[in-house]
Amino acid sequence: MTNKKLVLVLITLIIISAFIFITGCALHEKTTEYIFPEIVVNATGQTQESIIEELKPSGNRDDLVTSIRKGTDNSVIVEVTNKQREKWLADIEEMIEQCEKDAKADGGEINVNENRTEFVNKIRKDADMVEGVKRSMLVTTRSLQYQIFNGVDPNEIKLRTIIINIQNNKVMADATLEEGYSIDADDWEE
Repeated sequence: MTNKKLVLVLITLIIISAFIFITGCALHEKTTEYIFPEIVVNATGQTQESIIEELKPSGNRDDLVTSIRKGTDNSVIVEVTNKQREKWLADIEEMIEQCEKDAKADGGEINVNENRTEFVNKIRKDADMVEGVKRSMLVTTRSLQYQIFNGVDPNEIKLRTIIINIQNNKVMADATLEEGYSIDADDWEE
């Protein structure tokens, strides 16, 4: 009888030890730091503070970051696990694909190159411009995030945006992220 109790106690201790080990390993998962430079923060239309508030981890499994803080140069610095990074990248791809589908349904076309440094947006004059601007902003921010989470140096992040009138193939804007662009009524003339 005593041997049975001893065996049960040992098995229980092994199970508890394994649980503690597995849980402990999960809690101390390796993280990697990524910097969202000021130009990326500005491209989102948000401030450092609003980004930090939006992404601030709450301690649950759905958090997109492990930690987040202000950089001294108006950047935002996040730490993520590999699992969180993969979630970011999957969400980025899903959002860009959805924008491509929505643009097509609106009579336009969105193309983003593989490394997410060039974005071509072919639009119609009679398209829903509010939705078009939203899509453009989403593709821009997601392309920049893609570069960040794929290890592009924060000082080397770039995005060229080309806006084309799909009805006549006229290039209405061809600009880098730093330059910005605007489209006027004259740009729609043939």
